[in-house]
Amino acid sequence: MPSVLLSHLPNAQLKHPLCILLLVSIVTSLSISVTGSRAESTLIHLYIVPTDPCYLWCSPLPFGAPVPVTPLMKSMTQYQLQTGTNEVVLSNLVPDTDYTVYCYAETLGSPGVAMTTPVEETRIDISTTTQNEFHATITASFEGATTAYPVPLSIAFTQSVQQIAQSQLIVTNAVVSSFTQVSLTELTLAVTPQEPGEITLTLDTSVKSVSGRTLAAPPSFAFTYKGAVVSQSSVLAYDRYALLSVTASKPAHLYCLVFPKKLAVTPSVDAVMNSGVLMTAADAATSYTANITSLAPQTEYVVFVAGREPFGPRIATPVADTRTAFTTVRTGEKPSTGTQCPKGWAVKNNLLLFSQCSDHGVCVDGACVCSSAYTGPSCGAMQTLGVESANTTHHLVHTALTVSGALPASDEDQDTFLQTSLQLATAGVLQIDPARVQIRLWEYQTDSESESKQVLQLQEKRLRQRGILPFFPGRSLRDATRSLYIHMTMVAAKDASAQLLERVREALSSDTIRRVFQSMELEVEAVRLDRVFIQETAEPYTCYNNRLDGDETDVDCGGALCNSRCAASQICKANTDCESTASCFNGKCSGFNWTRVFYIACIAVGVIVVIVVVSVVVSVVKKKRTRVSPSPPIRQVRGTASYVKRHRNHLHH
Repeated sequence: MPSVLLSHLPNAQLKHPLCILLLVSIVTSLSISVTGSRAESTLIHLYIVPTDPCYLWCSPLPFGAPVPVTPLMKSMTQYQLQTGTNEVVLSNLVPDTDYTVYCYAETLGSPGVAMTTPVEETRIDISTTTQNEFHATITASFEGATTAYPVPLSIAFTQSVQQIAQSQLIVTNAVVSSFTQVSLTELTLAVTPQEPGEITLTLDTSVKSVSGRTLAAPPSFAFTYKGAVVSQSSVLAYDRYALLSVTASKPAHLYCLVFPKKLAVTPSVDAVMNSGVLMTAADAATSYTANITSLAPQTEYVVFVAGREPFGPRIATPVADTRTAFTTVRTGEKPSTGTQCPKGWAVKNNLLLFSQCSDHGVCVDGACVCSSAYTGPSCGAMQTLGVESANTTHHLVHTALTVSGALPASDEDQDTFLQTSLQLATAGVLQIDPARVQIRLWEYQTDSESESKQVLQLQEKRLRQRGILPFFPGRSLRDATRSLYIHMTMVAAKDASAQLLERVREALSSDTIRRVFQSMELEVEAVRLDRVFIQETAEPYTCYNNRLDGDETDVDCGGALCNSRCAASQICKANTDCESTASCFNGKCSGFNWTRVFYIACIAVGVIVVIVVVSVVVSVVKKKRTRVSPSPPIRQVRGTASYVKRHRNHLHH
């Protein structure tokens, strides 16, 4: 049975027994009113105001229950109320449950006088919540990463909280520069990053509510401070001096340090800042230049750049990524320019940076020497096994999926990074070698209405991240929803392909794909897994990519390479391109065998022609016979007539 607890107001006090007896003789009526209520997971708080001191009984019943009888009400635990507002807490309730609460009161004394308020008028319908713990939520006005300095945050509590000390705010890679308790349930603060990268804010377990509850599951909030980045250095090298210029994404104090190339090693940030030349701000707010002097003609040099934000952390670009080689010229010759190795996107300490050799190799004489797992001019692509079809020992597991969201138009550096990230993420969740994962198709579905806007947004976004443009808040891409079709294959041992197929279906969830695209600060709305199947035949993988390629006559069918034959209405060039029950007629497969019909028709026409010819010949022959047979009788009649005539003439004479 639920119990009832009573919390008295500070000025509440018990009456003397003699006064109570006197009060009972005077009181003629008692009424109560429920002025408010609130619920927690196992508690219901009622705020009740009686007209006089009284005893109270409250019964939490299932939602919609009828008014209980007085004996049932009085079987509950009895508590004493004083005049004024009293908070009654009903405990031991079931979380996430609907209740109907009724209350009944009597005046103090024995016997007590029943209240005049009808019990049904005290009815309160209320639902308990799903949680009872005192907890907090840390929020920010940005998602995932920010360049704001200092970084504003806020904390909201579910219950009134005691005064919080700064020591109860635990921060890594930053310090709390200010915090203000706006209300009993809200706190705002600002943290100052110490270095670009991940920052974590956690509340200490010692934080308590006003009622004395300890903070359950103290929240932790992690985000990335992107800081300032610098673009590729531009160098004009003369005989005895060189002009260096760079662009930063934010205002910064930048320094450059030059070494002869044969002696150059990558220096530390402190070495560049302590021994280098302070660069001067140019006309633009984030453009910086330096005049490097005391150089020798026809000599190879290497220059590095480092620095920090004003009164803030160091720039995010690693010193090694600023390495620029140049060669001075002979006196009077035109200046030479500096060179850097090709760059690609990379993630370092949760920072997305445009790094030389994509952070997967080393720069040697202006060219990238990639680590064994990577390839490409900037070492941004994965090395793969290059398996093009199934064989006697291995199968191909095909996965086709469609990603939709705020995706910008195709960009080579971006796509290379995303494909490599997807390969690594897929291999990680499937626990296979990344070289076994190959991206076969990567096709954006173009939206002509938003194409021009997307290209502009992509250009601004990527230039900012490469440090070529000053930073300003990125524009929303929500109005430029696009789709990306991805066809991916995984090489699996023949006896393990079925197991891998099931793991693909389970592991390639939308969260895995979302994390890949979020690394490029791209917003994914939906991930649809279109097809997952096993290829066991030795035909090329292109026979399963849902595209018309190779010698196929239609999508994934026909031709000499694919085993699949085309169905009715699909394009064909010969009968061999169609299924056995179909034939190729007018360039399309048809379930009706027109060739057989043609042969039959030709035979029928031939038979008809023969019949017609025979009929004509027979008719001609018959006609000829009819003309010859009557001739002798005619000649005989004529002969007899001549004889008679001659005989008559003879007799006459």
